[in-house]
Amino acid sequence: MPKLTETFVSKLPLAREGTAKHWDPEIKGLVLFVGKASKTWYFQKDVGGQTRRVMIGRYPAISAAAARETALEFMLEWGRGAGKTIQIGAPTLGKALDAYLARPKLRSEVHKNLLRQQFGLHLKDWLKLPLTEITKAMVVERHRSLAATPSGANHLLKYVRTVWNHARRTELLPNSWTVFRLI
Repeated sequence: MPKLTETFVSKLPLAREGTAKHWDPEIKGLVLFVGKASKTWYFQKDVGGQTRRVMIGRYPAISAAAARETALEFMLEWGRGAGKTIQIGAPTLGKALDAYLARPKLRSEVHKNLLRQQFGLHLKDWLKLPLTEITKAMVVERHRSLAATPSGANHLLKYVRTVWNHARRTELLPNSWTVFRLI
């Protein structure tokens, strides 16, 4: 397998089906996932008996050089044992919702139960997804699927945005993630 350089990655075609994985031969754990719509950098390593994977970012926003540098940082950090205790990657929507609902200044228990019910009813398949894997296209499609009740769709996705913003402030998610900026 050739080294994952800018030239090599730029020439890789998108996958016709499934996801192709390209591992870097020099930096163990650096992998490029090539799907139907995008190319995404990850770092993956066995830590504490479990395989852990963290998303570095999408190509071309994250260059090959930047992905290699980030992977080296993860390799050093996790090699020191830090990977056993740090949060790896973004929290899931379900964990972010739980953290949001645990806020002491949040509205009534009725409000909290309503949010749990709505997320469970309309977003059950998203609750185990890391927040950074929820794409703008997914949000638009979910809004369309709830079009029978437009105000309900708007309110539900407004609360998804609120939960995400809370996670961004408390979990140190990247400010550049803009799925909900246009909603």
